[in-house]
Amino acid sequence: MKKVLIISYLFNPSKEIGSRRWSKIAKKFLENGIQVDVLTSTISKQEDGINRQYFKPLFPRVLLKQSLTFMDKVLYKISLFFLSLLKGTPYDRSILSGKFIAQKARKLLKEKEYDSVIVSVAPFNMAFEIVKIIKEFPNTKFIVDFRDPWTWDSNYGMDIISNKKRKLEEYKERKVSDEFGLIIVPSEFMNVYFSQKYNKEALVLP
Repeated sequence: MKKVLIISYLFNPSKEIGSRRWSKIAKKFLENGIQVDVLTSTISKQEDGINRQYFKPLFPRVLLKQSLTFMDKVLYKISLFFLSLLKGTPYDRSILSGKFIAQKARKLLKEKEYDSVIVSVAPFNMAFEIVKIIKEFPNTKFIVDFRDPWTWDSNYGMDIISNKKRKLEEYKERKVSDEFGLIIVPSEFMNVYFSQKYNKEALVLP
């Protein structure tokens, strides 16, 4: 039986958009006799045949709120200040948890020897951390699924972070694009970007 590990920051039963894509595809995998494990921050008690492993999100919750009280605004500024001291964009939800996600993935890979590992991004930093363990598992295919643009859009603070931080994000994007064996994107527009920027064709999976 084929074994797949899906690393998705959010997963079913989360209602956020980032959880939907691979929650649906995971069900299709199961229907086709593929063993599916998921590494996620979304806690679930569902018995759906998917083995879930968890990591702590660590990202300050106040930065995700839509409506802020006065105290929330204070905590927001404090949280953003401290995240800004780290390397990369402070708006990446895996900026604090990325290394722990990679450590957990390494442990699972040693235990179960997956045929494929699929990392769904955004958030992006966790894919960069996974790059650091890829060479340890030459018999596993590493796949990155870009649900969103990384450095070539204004999302995730790309239009407001410093030039130094932006260059670091561009470096991360290149490493992820180079080191993962397959890139998946939801649109031809994104495929054109990877083809022109990194000379690498992506699989378009709407």
